[in-house]
Amino acid sequence: MATMLKENSTFMSLLATSGLWLTAMFTPGWTIIPVSIGNTSRTFDFQISLIYYRVCYGKNCVSGLNKNMIETSEITEAWTELQFEGFAALALCLVCCGFVKRADRWSCDIKSKALYVIVLSAIAVLAEITLILRFNTHMKPLLLKYVTMEGKFAVGSSYSEHNLVELKNSYSVVIAGIGCLTGAFGWILSIVYYSSLKRITQTDDV
Repeated sequence: MATMLKENSTFMSLLATSGLWLTAMFTPGWTIIPVSIGNTSRTFDFQISLIYYRVCYGKNCVSGLNKNMIETSEITEAWTELQFEGFAALALCLVCCGFVKRADRWSCDIKSKALYVIVLSAIAVLAEITLILRFNTHMKPLLLKYVTMEGKFAVGSSYSEHNLVELKNSYSVVIAGIGCLTGAFGWILSIVYYSSLKRITQTDDV
């Protein structure tokens, strides 16, 4: 019964992590760049996710893929790397969920699968943490650099540097960060789960 509880707790934690990372990936809140319109108090927002961008004037929004937002190789390569890290972290976390709940469907023993979960979940969390750090330290400054230098996005909206207003909170980064916390908790639970399986195996051997 205790082992089953540890298994279910590990699964729920990793499943929650997958849900949070998926939400973070597809919500346009990694960077929100408000831009004032001329000398008025009105603004429009550039809202950026890992996959797409959205330009919103009030409730009216225009969307497009990130690779078409600022057409430079530096931006395109950076987006590709970040997207790969995000999808890799999510995929590894989902694989861990599969190992925990469907362990009896594969050929190797359950203790080995629990060990796989420990390793893969650690890699997933580290990949997502790396993604968050790289976005904040490299991608966000890179975006602002091209915005202020070029004064335009692919959608054809133009403005000058003095029109840029203070960045809004990056809520998608917060969601991804919470996912890292639940993922780290799931990793700890997977170690506890593995330890309990190891003890059961040793008892059976005796």
